[in-house]
Amino acid sequence: MTEVHVLCYNKTMRFLKRYWSLIITGALIPLLMLLAINQLQWVQDLGIRERYRLIQGLHATATQLGNAIQNELGIIPIVFDMDGDEISQSLAKGHTDEFSKRWEAWQSYAQSPDIISDLYILYIDERTASAVPVVWQWKDSSFLQVTIDIQDPSLFMFPLRPGDSGKRFTMLIRVNNEILEQKLIPALAEQYLFGKNDYYFRIVDTVEKNVVYESSNTDSHMLFANPDIRYPLLKPDYLFLFNSLPDMRDPGFETVPAMTILQMRRQSARNQENPDRVAEVFFDRRPPEQRDRTERARWVLEAVHKSGSLKAVVNMFIVRNTIISLGTLVLLAFALIALTIAVRRNQELAERQQDFIATVTHELKTPVAVIGSGADNLASGIITDPQRTQQYGTMILEESKKLATMVDRFLIYSRLSSHRPLEFTRLNLQDLIHSVLDLYKQQLVEAEFRVECITPHPVYVNGDMQTLSLALGNLISNAIKHAREGLFLGIDLRKENHTWAIISVRDHGPGISRQERKHIFEAFYRGSVAKSKQIPGSGLGLNVVRRIIETHGGTVSCEIFGELGTMFIIKLPIPDHISLLSKEAPHE
Repeated sequence: MTEVHVLCYNKTMRFLKRYWSLIITGALIPLLMLLAINQLQWVQDLGIRERYRLIQGLHATATQLGNAIQNELGIIPIVFDMDGDEISQSLAKGHTDEFSKRWEAWQSYAQSPDIISDLYILYIDERTASAVPVVWQWKDSSFLQVTIDIQDPSLFMFPLRPGDSGKRFTMLIRVNNEILEQKLIPALAEQYLFGKNDYYFRIVDTVEKNVVYESSNTDSHMLFANPDIRYPLLKPDYLFLFNSLPDMRDPGFETVPAMTILQMRRQSARNQENPDRVAEVFFDRRPPEQRDRTERARWVLEAVHKSGSLKAVVNMFIVRNTIISLGTLVLLAFALIALTIAVRRNQELAERQQDFIATVTHELKTPVAVIGSGADNLASGIITDPQRTQQYGTMILEESKKLATMVDRFLIYSRLSSHRPLEFTRLNLQDLIHSVLDLYKQQLVEAEFRVECITPHPVYVNGDMQTLSLALGNLISNAIKHAREGLFLGIDLRKENHTWAIISVRDHGPGISRQERKHIFEAFYRGSVAKSKQIPGSGLGLNVVRRIIETHGGTVSCEIFGELGTMFIIKLPIPDHISLLSKEAPHE
């Protein structure tokens, strides 16, 4: 039982050691998916916050512009701060010096003094239900009793402070629309809308139904069909509401400013629930969601984003951040997968290197052991017969040649790995093929191979004789080791379009499985059949072939014909001047 547990433990540890990178990757992929889902939710929330930020920015700009316009008229309740008794005495006795001083103060303060075309004083006797309002017009430093329509939308009104007598007077002003729309509003709009290049703005006169100001020459009818905001710049009852605050104060408060601050604070607290209502500063007893901010407003500011709407901006913002976030996660996933593949390849390469070391050690031991044994027998005098001595000497020579060939292969592999340049000369591939076949002639004869060599004409290339001979020799050696059942080796030489020299090495071996074809040119790779049959080899042969041919600017490929065998195809470039010489050669 103990042995079984030990075997299971060792098997589990080997599995974890070999596939730990895949296990970690498999565990991280679900975490990446969960992170992607949370990232999408975060992007949506970020889009909502971006919309609130843009809306609040627009409202802040509109509020500043509205306050600037209102301040031009809002100073009137302060300048003409006279109670009902003072106004009553001025009207009754014709004493207008105080009012004239205040009017002159207004003229010196206002940015556009001529913005007020008419000023009236209105009195309604509240003790009489059917009382007719009495109106006085300020003209030429005196008051004249006149008749006007107090429902005129161009009139702005605000109540004056009641005196001890309880009489209540209301001041009416008529704004000069031409001055307001042509001088004041455009000047203030240019000042407060400067730098807001992402939006189109316009200011509309809701009474005259005309456009007072436009930030750009565009088709405003189509562009502002659905504006992002509509903000009231000035309402006719603004001054009335402004000056009526004292009547709304709580008896517990003694000062108007305290009540004003609390009113503003309460209104601001209500508006925080909806960012679209942040800039609502008009006192209305209806809840914010039921108000129309532009109701009774004479001039309205409209804004629309240049992309079409804030919704489009937010959608683009969400799409862009989604692409960036998901792209980052995808890149992270690909990097994780690539790292896993690299780790697996390094693990496989390490395993192949271990197999290579074991194989090379075994192959080196065999000739060394044979050489050592034969040399020992000769040195100890055990072998005295001249014929036996010659046999031992021949055996030592052959094994030393094998050992030298093996060392040369490793040196060439090292040279190719270091990318040191080769010295090319003009070579005749026909002669090279025959010379390599002569080197393996004895092995082919001993293995009873039938050799078919078709090289009808010389073919010249630029190359290195030693490395090309090694490449062709490796293919012949592989055929001898892996295709013994077929007992056939075929080598063909031909030209393709006078630009390529083609060398084909054919055998009638068992072939290579589909799964192993993509690995046969990798370093230290040995097929499963070679391992199972313990066929000697280092796993470097085909890799060396590929490196040599690629160094010469060519390619090597493998074609499998099922049970009919395998064919390796080497393509080497024929330089232009060699191609021209071969065309002019008499034997061709």
